[in-house]
Amino acid sequence: MVKTFIIGLVLESFHVKIPVDRIMTGAQSDASPVPPGLEWPVDPLFSDVRSEMFKVRNARDLVVGVGVRTAARNGDENVVDWLLHLPARGSLFVRMDPSPQGGSGRIGTVVSGTREFAGLRGSLGERWVANESTEEDAPTGKIELRARYIGELKPLPVEEGAE
Repeated sequence: MVKTFIIGLVLESFHVKIPVDRIMTGAQSDASPVPPGLEWPVDPLFSDVRSEMFKVRNARDLVVGVGVRTAARNGDENVVDWLLHLPARGSLFVRMDPSPQGGSGRIGTVVSGTREFAGLRGSLGERWVANESTEEDAPTGKIELRARYIGELKPLPVEEGAE
């Protein structure tokens, strides 16, 4: 009997148009929060925290969910996290390397996920792509997110009589 295993490798691309897809941004030092009038907590605990929420678009430019990027300091260490929530699929939590990787942006590791993303391992790349369009209402650029996930090794069902 031959056992066959299946492993899934998925590559996906998402993006966020700036500023049109920004839903919220907040930090104590933010002079112009989104939405206007947002009051960030003044507690010292939040002094080194910045949080942003965005609409997330797929490769076809359709809004498919929301993403939250949080940057903070933990002692001497910078921490950058992404949480992507795609309502039809689940959520994905990624811990980013806070330092850009040689001009290509940040790379992060999938820490956990729900539903479709539960049990996956992988990475998420984040990079800024400036818009070179001269159109009047064009966004200033976009945050490009490229995900790579690998599923668990699972045996395929063996049909009776198969050898």
